[in-house]
Amino acid sequence: MRVATRGQQSTGESSPAVATRGQQPTGESSPAVATRGQQSTGESSPAVATRGQQSTGESSPAVATRGQQSTGESSPAVATRGQQSTGESSPAVATRGQQSTGESSPAVATRGQQSTGESSPAVATRGQQSTGESSPAVATRGQQSTGESSPAVATRGQQSTGESSPAVATRGQQSTGESSGGGKESPTG
Repeated sequence: MRVATRGQQSTGESSPAVATRGQQPTGESSPAVATRGQQSTGESSPAVATRGQQSTGESSPAVATRGQQSTGESSPAVATRGQQSTGESSPAVATRGQQSTGESSPAVATRGQQSTGESSPAVATRGQQSTGESSPAVATRGQQSTGESSPAVATRGQQSTGESSPAVATRGQQSTGESSGGGKESPTG
């Protein structure tokens, strides 16, 4: 077990790694918890980060709050307020200027966020970017929405790209739909 504080680097194999204040902890097969502008990597363990941190948890849940980056493979990833959340094979939910990536899981983003959901639904609202592969992608108000093998609908100054799916764009948008239906106003392809 290794514990580091204040701008240190801590590496603990098969042991818990806890770091505080601008540190970088690495804990393999152990829990990794980081607070305040830290970077935390925990393989096969839970990773929880708060306030402008970067947290990576493989095969474990990753929860991030306030301008953080959270990556959780095969686990749920939840991010709030200007965060980046990546959850593979798990649900990814992001709110307020966040980036959320959920592979094989649903991805929902609101207010200036970026949401990527592979093989899952991706819904984005208000100046967001939403990418859903093999899933529906819906974007509203100045957003960018990309849905591969799924429907892509964009409204108000958005960019929507739907491969092998219908693409509908309205009001100064750019819509590109390969092998899909038309029904576009002012399309750019």
